[in-house]
Amino acid sequence: MGGCIYYLKAGESTIAGLLQAPGLSKYLAIFQEEEVDMTALKHMKDDDLKELGIPMGPRKKILLAVSGSS
Repeated sequence: MGGCIYYLKAGESTIAGLLQAPGLSKYLAIFQEEEVDMTALKHMKDDDLKELGIPMGPRKKILLAVSGSS
């Protein structure tokens, strides 16, 4: 079972930095439209991201990256 888990690094304190992970950059516009910043994202759950229209795979990657930054 291959794959890469992407964790937010120290210099990536923005949504744009987080979404530099492969396959996630296309979701930046959604976060910008909804005015979601890193503070808000850190409090979001899977259902919140689902409501924004983000598919399951990318939701899991985003949540893993955010949880790795705490």
